[in-house]
Amino acid sequence: MRKLVLLAVIAAVTAACSSGTPSGQATAPTTTPAAAAPTVDEIGCLTTGGPSTTANPAPAVPTTTTQGLRAAPRLAGSAAVLTEIEHELNSYEKSDYQHTTTIDPTAGTYIVDCSGWGNVLLRTAACDAYGDLVRAANAARKTTFSTSCDLTKTPVEHGPYAVDWATMLSALTPGASNGHWTRVAKVPDLVPGDIVTYALGPGASDTGHVMFVAGKPYQGTNTSQWTIPIADSTAFQHGPTDSRKGNPRNVDGKGIGTAEIALVVDGDTAPTNQFLWYPTADHLDTVPAPVLLGHLT
Repeated sequence: MRKLVLLAVIAAVTAACSSGTPSGQATAPTTTPAAAAPTVDEIGCLTTGGPSTTANPAPAVPTTTTQGLRAAPRLAGSAAVLTEIEHELNSYEKSDYQHTTTIDPTAGTYIVDCSGWGNVLLRTAACDAYGDLVRAANAARKTTFSTSCDLTKTPVEHGPYAVDWATMLSALTPGASNGHWTRVAKVPDLVPGDIVTYALGPGASDTGHVMFVAGKPYQGTNTSQWTIPIADSTAFQHGPTDSRKGNPRNVDGKGIGTAEIALVVDGDTAPTNQFLWYPTADHLDTVPAPVLLGHLT
């Protein structure tokens, strides 16, 4: 009898130590506590795992990955503009060259001139750089362009013209920066997404031209010329390899597309005031001042 009483006491003590459930309540099945959810550090659209908040975590199964993945830096400046150029060129259904800006990205419609398309690209992919450009244009020519990058309001404001792009860059010494713009000194230093522009001066039928670098510049057999793959909106195709040639998406072969130009350089590979509208053109075009090159950050 004494042995049975002792066994009963031991059983009661054991039960009390193994459960925190008050007497008279059903005991839930015992489970291993889950590790606390990791904190997160938002990086763009992705997240990265933080340290565990569990005081004494149970030993985990060994793995070869012990750190959370971090997202790549978000694109900015010229790199972001290049991505937007590629997107629009791959998705557009109709384009024409007009001095007003009519766009419908959902329908793939881009009716723009050269600087008008440039303004659309900056407002979409490099809004801070667009603000710099607008403020410079308003200060230089007393215009009243808005720095807003909202393209949903109609009509869409055209924004600064080619002369404004060229004037802003010409105010910088080669290699110098202002805001999100840097004037590139040498043609070989251009990277895709950079800007090539020039002004035509008083008396011209247009203010100039704006183009974007679409590939790495390269030198041909003529050491004084560098060929640059470009993207632009134009009413005049850049020779036989122009993407607008015979393209049913371009009204009369006009609007946005890709091609090549050739810049004449000096002994330091800086641009001069001469260029070929396309590499195999039979005559040089000459503008009042050297062609200007820009990089966005």
